[in-house]
Amino acid sequence: MKMSRLHEYLLQEKAKKEAFLISNENENTNSSQGNKKRKYDYVVNAKPDTIIVFRLNFKSKRDVSLTKTISGKILNNDCENEMFTVETKNGLQYGVPYDVVVWVKTGDKFPRGVYDEMKRGAVEVAEGQDLELSELEAPEVEYDSEDI
Repeated sequence: MKMSRLHEYLLQEKAKKEAFLISNENENTNSSQGNKKRKYDYVVNAKPDTIIVFRLNFKSKRDVSLTKTISGKILNNDCENEMFTVETKNGLQYGVPYDVVVWVKTGDKFPRGVYDEMKRGAVEVAEGQDLELSELEAPEVEYDSEDI
């Protein structure tokens, strides 16, 4: 039984275990995919002075695991160790591995979802939780009148 080119393409992409686009209108999707840039391509080729958004994981004073999405300017791109040296607006410098980069800013604005994540602030992370951007939820915190 001969498989169609679309069916072969779907099997190849499924084997990669990544999300992929399915288009029923154009059966020749392999040729169009070669021109698309992936997020990793933008990360690896980011130049100094480029703004990136990355996820920072830290512990609070009460020993609670938190994550926060922040932005900073690239000072150095170390391709060998797959790491950036990044400086934030307040002058703090971070070593940022490629895999925690959420977005590389190439235009004038951030996408709405990335902007919303930065505005959200620190979010509590349950022990062993996978830190996917879309799964993070702001904790509901109740304050006493003494806390305010």
